[in-house]
Amino acid sequence: MRPTRIAVVFACLVGLLLTVALAGCGAGASGSAAAPSTPAQLGERVFRTGNGANGSAVGVSAGASGPCQRCHGPNAQGAMGPDIRWSVLTGATSSSHAPRFPLADEAQFATAVTTGVANGNQLKAMMPHFNLTPAETAGLVAYLKTL
Repeated sequence: MRPTRIAVVFACLVGLLLTVALAGCGAGASGSAAAPSTPAQLGERVFRTGNGANGSAVGVSAGASGPCQRCHGPNAQGAMGPDIRWSVLTGATSSSHAPRFPLADEAQFATAVTTGVANGNQLKAMMPHFNLTPAETAGLVAYLKTL
């Protein structure tokens, strides 16, 4: 018995859906959802997606929400927000988008991104106060140091 055209199309669609579903099963091992293997990879995840170590969005207690790159640009060189490459944040490199309040170290960075205060100065109200874990904060610093 020869299959009808509808049966052939249906079989092709089922095959396509199964292929896509099975390919999705491996995405956790090699796709963008894979667990970061280095601090800098975790930091890049936080910077680009706003997702933390567990893969879900990091919380925000005040200010705007979203990934860092939304305001600081895809390469952290500044857009709506200042340039936050580590060399610029610490004053080692100049930039036309340098932050108003340079940071001395990782501890000051952690305070700035979690409380909105840099060197005792309140950052703009839109700066999120992220609920980052110590590992996520260290990862973000490690990533910004690579830029």
